[in-house]
Amino acid sequence: MFIPTQYKLIGIVAIVLAAYFYGLISGNQRSAVVIDGYVNQVEKLQLSLREEQQNIKEKIVVKYLFNKNTIDVKEKEYVFIADNIVPPQFNLSNGWVYLHDQSALGLDADRTLSSDATASDIKDNVALGTITENYSTCKRTEEKLIALQTWVTETQKLFNEKSKNNSSFFSWFKGNDNE
Repeated sequence: MFIPTQYKLIGIVAIVLAAYFYGLISGNQRSAVVIDGYVNQVEKLQLSLREEQQNIKEKIVVKYLFNKNTIDVKEKEYVFIADNIVPPQFNLSNGWVYLHDQSALGLDADRTLSSDATASDIKDNVALGTITENYSTCKRTEEKLIALQTWVTETQKLFNEKSKNNSSFFSWFKGNDNE
């Protein structure tokens, strides 16, 4: 049986195209499986990171709240002592009060107003109570910053640890096809 050449060529092209599309579809299916595997791995890592990050946050928040509450209790105690136990001896000068208020607000001070030596109505022990409150505010801010720095440091350690434990996975994302 004789088959014309043009039909042979059409048959060969059809076989080649069929093989090409079979390989393409098969490769896409295998790629989808590999990609799904990586997606699952990413989701597991994200969940693990979130859980461990939540544990870190809870520990830090508990410590911060304990320290903040300690500061609050001491502040009340010290202000009470300043107002009720420390004997008032002097009225502060208006210049002293003015300069204190300007510096507390971070504003420029007028030298003339700062040099006002006339007595104000503010007793030295009351000013001590105010300064104690200011120091407590600074201590609370310090505790917030310590907690934030601890959270950042612990989160970075966690991420580095997860990256190290899953180095082949992360290197795939970085484009290292050696593995």
